[in-house]
Amino acid sequence: VRKVQANGTINYSNVVYFVGEHLRGEYIALRPTSKDGVVSIYFVKTKIGTLDLTTKSKRQRSLLVLNRSLRKSLRSLKMRSL
Repeated sequence: VRKVQANGTINYSNVVYFVGEHLRGEYIALRPTSKDGVVSIYFVKTKIGTLDLTTKSKRQRSLLVLNRSLRKSLRSLKMRSL
């Protein structure tokens, strides 16, 4: 479990990953997948994306699967978790 920083990043294995500013202050879970070097990211009980830990480029060290409809769902989940 990691807390998302104010700038939307998390630290994992001494590397900074961007997961989204809309998650700032929230806790997310990182769970291993069947693929080496890839973890699933969960907010509450909802899978919100995956993160490839083998990526070398800073530009690619981000969770880019969050689209507009998923952001709305996250807001809804946040409200329910309060």
